[in-house]
Amino acid sequence: MANSGLQLLGYFLALGGWIGIISTTALPQWKQSSYAGDAIITAVGLYEGLWMSCASQSTGQVQCKIFDSMLSLDIHIQTCRALMVVSVLLGFIGIIVSVVGMKCTKVGDNNPATKTRIAVTGGALFLLAGLCTLVSVSWYATQVSYQFFNPNTPPNARYEFGSALFVGWAAASLTALGGSLLCCSCSKEDMRGQQYYRQSQPSTARERPDQQRRIRVVLTNGVAGVGKTFSVQKFTLDWAEGLENQDVSLLVLLSFRELNLIRDQQHSLLTLLRVFHPTLRKVTEEKLAVCRLLFIFDGLDESRASLDFNHREVVSDVTQRSSVNVLLTNLIQGNLLPFALVWITSRPAADNQIPSTCVDRVTEVRGFTDAQKEEYFSRRFSDEQLSSRIISHVKTSRSLHIMCQIPVFCWISATVLDHMLTTDQREELPETLTDMDSRFLLVQTKRKKNKYHEGRETSPQELMEADRKVLLKLGRLAFEHLQTGNIMFYQEDLERCGLDVTEASVYSGVCTEIFRGEIVILKKTVYCFVHLSVQEFLAAVYMFHCYTHRNTKELDDFLGKNWNN
Repeated sequence: MANSGLQLLGYFLALGGWIGIISTTALPQWKQSSYAGDAIITAVGLYEGLWMSCASQSTGQVQCKIFDSMLSLDIHIQTCRALMVVSVLLGFIGIIVSVVGMKCTKVGDNNPATKTRIAVTGGALFLLAGLCTLVSVSWYATQVSYQFFNPNTPPNARYEFGSALFVGWAAASLTALGGSLLCCSCSKEDMRGQQYYRQSQPSTARERPDQQRRIRVVLTNGVAGVGKTFSVQKFTLDWAEGLENQDVSLLVLLSFRELNLIRDQQHSLLTLLRVFHPTLRKVTEEKLAVCRLLFIFDGLDESRASLDFNHREVVSDVTQRSSVNVLLTNLIQGNLLPFALVWITSRPAADNQIPSTCVDRVTEVRGFTDAQKEEYFSRRFSDEQLSSRIISHVKTSRSLHIMCQIPVFCWISATVLDHMLTTDQREELPETLTDMDSRFLLVQTKRKKNKYHEGRETSPQELMEADRKVLLKLGRLAFEHLQTGNIMFYQEDLERCGLDVTEASVYSGVCTEIFRGEIVILKKTVYCFVHLSVQEFLAAVYMFHCYTHRNTKELDDFLGKNWNN
């Protein structure tokens, strides 16, 4: 944080030095005669400056004459003139710039980082002014000394240092010292600028028409599984390791899947940070107000509560308690920490929760290009022949090739095709998304069986029958939460669908690829399907099961009571 007292001290020292520079420039006593003559009563003292020469008689009478021609003057006098004029101008500009940039003033931009850079610029101008003055008076003094000690110079033409030179040296020192204090009063954190981030995945950006204002809120969207969370994690890792985005002094990552756990609680922004990031307990309210702060909110589509931007409650203090949603809306709108940067990721279906007027830039993560799809499969398998067969098969199916734009689906396809091509199965390779999801479910269920139920080889039909009950429970969970738009689940959601936590643990621990459990910072397990397409597939299986078994309640709720007419 910039030291206001140090800035004021530096400013007034530089101001005093600048006044001294003006005086030095105007004074004619740059050199004075050291010869008084023989007639003491009528002695005449001679002295010269940059603009005139003067004669002072013992009677007290002083006569000055401005130099007739500038071009007839010695080159060192012309140069010293120019340097002193430049010094005066630099000092004048430095005074104005420093007033705007000092922390204690309310002039100009209130952004601490911007004011700091302006203050440093003012300090640099004072340094240059002092340097120009120092060069000018020192060069002039050198010429005076040379002429004084030159044996060819007549005694009555020898001059010594005038008082203006000493004033000039003092003024140059004060100005340079003041400029140095202005520069040194600003820390590296205050000097960091408004840079944003480098997108880790291929993306497109859509800017608002009024992009003259700074970019504060960025919304990144992309379909499920395309790599939004991975981009956030890569960004955070690069920042933590000092590789990228070092203009940000504090990065706070909060995921909506974790915020869901406290959505009914009251918190201030300060306590919210300490709940999810205990290492920030020493961060003060003042530190948050001035540091280069970036909030990353990952997975808006996973939020269990909608952001209400029509809510009239205004929160502008980081110690003021309110609901999590109110804190987030005020942070996005700029009521709370108006200079903090905000990055939000979301699926396209949920990003309309935030009004476009609150977003400065929208980016989209596009996923793999065609070349990157082939690169993925080539790196995934060391067997070149196997990778070539898989790439060839994916290219023959338009739907699979399009879906492989999503990295997670590339992984699902690789898992299924690797299993089918390296075993004795002689069935046709899947060519549709439904077929691929079916095969993926079979492969992962078989892996679970091999770990927990060692024994004879089981056919796919027998395998699915053994896990039928659990899969139908997962299907019910997938269906019910697909209707409400939820893709993250908690223990109470599992129990509501008849899933035992132990059963889910088998699927989340070993069969991670179907149903993934994640321990978040609040020590509560969060579950999700590996990809939205898997959730949609299981939901469809559950509905088909309800239809074949005449479960009219579920069908009536979904299709309406007249669906069978």
